[in-house]
Amino acid sequence: MTAVLKSMQKKEWRLLMKYFVEVKDMVNTVYHEFQKGHFDGITFWKEDSICLHDDIVCALGLEELFASVIPQYCSTEEMEVNEEQWNEMVQKAAYIGDEVKECITEADAWVKNTFTEHDVFTIIGV
Repeated sequence: MTAVLKSMQKKEWRLLMKYFVEVKDMVNTVYHEFQKGHFDGITFWKEDSICLHDDIVCALGLEELFASVIPQYCSTEEMEVNEEQWNEMVQKAAYIGDEVKECITEADAWVKNTFTEHDVFTIIGV
């Protein structure tokens, strides 16, 4: 895929965000950061991360969704997600429907782009 096409897709995806925000658009730090690759244990709020406010995570029951796929999930810690796990989350979200499906679908383009460069992404809890 050409750099121009990737750039266009990124811009189009940003325009469609309802649930997630970029780091530059956060209003506080009560967000779950979706960070590309393995978390280095030091760096938070990377420019290419997307963030989901804790109120949305709680309101949509996303903690339960994440834990149903990754039983050791804890909303205050880091959790790595591989492609197989993400695909299972997408399927479960589709079954649940409504806003859960809409929220997970919104992240899907970012996640798929991440998997072209990394074997995991990390959800860093609040």
